[in-house]
Amino acid sequence: MKIGTKKIIIVVFLFCVALLPYILLFWQESLPVLGFKLNWMLYPVLLLGVGFAIFARNRIPQAPYLLCLFTLFYLLLTIVRSESPETVFRLFTAVLPFTFIDFFYKEPISNRSLKLFWFVYCACFSIPLYNAYLQYIGEMPYNEYDVLGVGGRISGGYNKPMNLTACLFPIYIASLYLIKVQKNKILGYFLIFSIYAFLVVIGHRASLTAFLVIFISSFFTSTTVKIIYNYYKNFLNFFVGVFSFLMFYFYYSAFGIVEVRVLRGRIEMWAAHAETFFSGNLFNQLFGFQKILLDSKFANEPLIGPLAMEEAHNNTFRTIIFFGFAGYFFYSLFIRWFVIRVYHSTEDGNIRFIRFSCFTYLVLYMISNEPMYYGGYLYPILICIFPVFTLRDKGEMSRGLVGN
Repeated sequence: MKIGTKKIIIVVFLFCVALLPYILLFWQESLPVLGFKLNWMLYPVLLLGVGFAIFARNRIPQAPYLLCLFTLFYLLLTIVRSESPETVFRLFTAVLPFTFIDFFYKEPISNRSLKLFWFVYCACFSIPLYNAYLQYIGEMPYNEYDVLGVGGRISGGYNKPMNLTACLFPIYIASLYLIKVQKNKILGYFLIFSIYAFLVVIGHRASLTAFLVIFISSFFTSTTVKIIYNYYKNFLNFFVGVFSFLMFYFYYSAFGIVEVRVLRGRIEMWAAHAETFFSGNLFNQLFGFQKILLDSKFANEPLIGPLAMEEAHNNTFRTIIFFGFAGYFFYSLFIRWFVIRVYHSTEDGNIRFIRFSCFTYLVLYMISNEPMYYGGYLYPILICIFPVFTLRDKGEMSRGLVGN
């Protein structure tokens, strides 16, 4: 296949992502006849692009094969247990493009295409930004947790407030790129502090904290990259996840469901989910329940609420509950492989820090959200690990990935 055709595949993927800030606003709308949600429309395009890349390259990487085997196993298990396969498909759809990470790094994109990508992305994001302004002045209802009404936190028209900051994140990373790589500190700091002011005004304290953590880490780039790299290389992501879930089980055993005035009721929710999971049989603990559902004894618990019965609000805990320890092991193994590949994608320390900042935010975002099951929000969070920034000269170009 010609090099130009390969680049077209990458560009199509990037521009699908660039449209997401606008497409995701249609989270309540469905196609009239098919009943297919409008905000899912880009996923088939992304999957077709990946599928075409498979056949065009003539050599399929190992990672997509393993992901397909993982997906097929849990699809069969889900069918046997008469549960919904939606979670399995969600994870597969979100993760699949990242299994072709080598493909993206080996085909540099023209500066013209990259500038157009950022123009489209920012233009699409301007709409939820304007929606946020309308919500702030009281001319647009708040959208939160699939409920329309007056009051709540500003969401910009998305179904959850944190989704607004997920789509804002690439612009924040671009600001750091202006400072660290392009040395355009005036524009970079202007954008950063404008984003901080925006988050303060709309009251997104958790997102502001996450963004500040990344900003502070920018003064310790080598140390930050080393900490994140070793965290995943030594497989701590798996052990920390399992240990944390186990601690919530011990917490429930000691105190039961008690009110904790932090994280908007999630502590109580996680304790209940830990109790339900560890009370299951060995098979369920190894391979999961193939559903997210609390024990019926929590149905009337006022500190949990009805919505929490089928929600985990934590990416790690949802994965453990649905796929079990075995599934979470392979999931963690993939994330470890992915981080290592990104680490070896460039020899430039500043670009490496920019890319690893995406992992910093992902870790913080996953504490109370589940981006691995919503590709529309995972893609903006991780899009900057790809070579999406314009380059001044060949010396700035990312090196090809090396085997490790």
